[in-house]
Amino acid sequence: MIPHPIRLQHPWDELPGPTPDRVLFRRRFNSPAALDTWERVSLEIDRAIFSGEASLNGTRLAPLTAGQFFSAEVTSLLKPANELLVEVDKHSQLPQPPASASVYVVDPHQPLGSPIGDVRLVIRTIHPSDNA
Repeated sequence: MIPHPIRLQHPWDELPGPTPDRVLFRRRFNSPAALDTWERVSLEIDRAIFSGEASLNGTRLAPLTAGQFFSAEVTSLLKPANELLVEVDKHSQLPQPPASASVYVVDPHQPLGSPIGDVRLVIRTIHPSDNA
């Protein structure tokens, strides 16, 4: 199966961060329906314009670096209803989106799909021998 991307576009909520220099961006979404045991879901943030920290359903994933491609395998963290939080440093914002590291962004002048970059879930099939 070809990887299947699901873009997490607007609406995103902007919430106050723990300090005046920080802001939280929140996106709620439902889990992809009927995942098979041989499918894995990754969260990707491409063309990131902030540095910060991403978490899904209360579990910290990894640091997000402005200008860098972010990917985290999140299959085991998914619930029927999910909450993605990205806490960013307001001062880390890049003046313009960086080049894309993904095959999913065809037009580099396309506007970002979220306030932090292009955010998507990507469903990939794994080989049965990897499904142990």
